[in-house]
Amino acid sequence: MLAEDLLLLAAAVRRPRPALVAAAVAGAVLAELATLERVQVTAGRTVALLDARPTGETVLDETIERLQRMGPRHLDEVCRVMGRVVVVQVEQALVAKGAIALDESGLFGVTLAKDYVVTDRDRLRALQVMLADVLTGETDADARAGSLLALLGAADWLGHVMPPVLATRGVKMDLSAAARRISHNRWVDEPLVRLVSNEQGGAAAAAMGAV
Repeated sequence: MLAEDLLLLAAAVRRPRPALVAAAVAGAVLAELATLERVQVTAGRTVALLDARPTGETVLDETIERLQRMGPRHLDEVCRVMGRVVVVQVEQALVAKGAIALDESGLFGVTLAKDYVVTDRDRLRALQVMLADVLTGETDADARAGSLLALLGAADWLGHVMPPVLATRGVKMDLSAAARRISHNRWVDEPLVRLVSNEQGGAAAAAMGAV
């Protein structure tokens, strides 16, 4: 599932901001449903359910049920409602598969910070190699690789995720520009890319303002 791939790659980022993770994972779920022609994200940023048939993936099918109950809604509202829920679902799926472990710190039973520890390094490496092959032109992008590049680029995570693999090949490139060139207006609807990018941009602006 695309959301699992994305969250595993995000686990390579040191303490990724929870709100950004939620937006990116929600974007991945909606992008996969759009690829399966189950939902449509319009240019006006409305999410509409097209086909309520199950996909066989629990997270996707529960999202379909949730969208069926909600009816057509603005993208921001959909992601706000489903973001935290799908993140927990995808985290639990990856933990159950032995791909990640959660490192949570808190006080009096309240979680104050969360980080991920990658426990399946082979799976992470396979994803990084797949994306590196696409970025360097060794293979053509498909929906999976193209969607991951679009969402990782929007979240500004490519610089954290890809350099270790590219360095072994002696490759240096503008990762954001390469990802945009490969994925722009292809697999992930532009409103979803902007949603994640805006969340990332808001965090960066807040951090600058705090300096």
